[in-house]
Amino acid sequence: MFSSLDFCKKTIEAGATEFSPALHGYCKEQHDYLTQAKGSFNQTIKGIINLKSLGAIVLTNTVVVKSNYVNIPEIAELLVRLDVDQFQFAFVHAIGNALRNFDNIVPS
Repeated sequence: MFSSLDFCKKTIEAGATEFSPALHGYCKEQHDYLTQAKGSFNQTIKGIINLKSLGAIVLTNTVVVKSNYVNIPEIAELLVRLDVDQFQFAFVHAIGNALRNFDNIVPS
């Protein structure tokens, strides 16, 4: 929703001051694969840009999994370029689908 500048403006006007989008990859192929939603990388990046352009505080979270852990430096560089206020990397919790697909999801 934050890829819409109008939605961002309305949300900030309603009183929201901090936003926490999740970015799981350094490129669209990686992020969209992990979210299983085509176009989600571009929407997330656009949302971050929109929010920052309006002076909002943006704090991101990236879940570290087998398919993105080697790209943590690239993800961090992207987030710095986007001027996010804070970002964190959280190791995947081996529960639910991550537990069922442990060997494919959880890095060693």
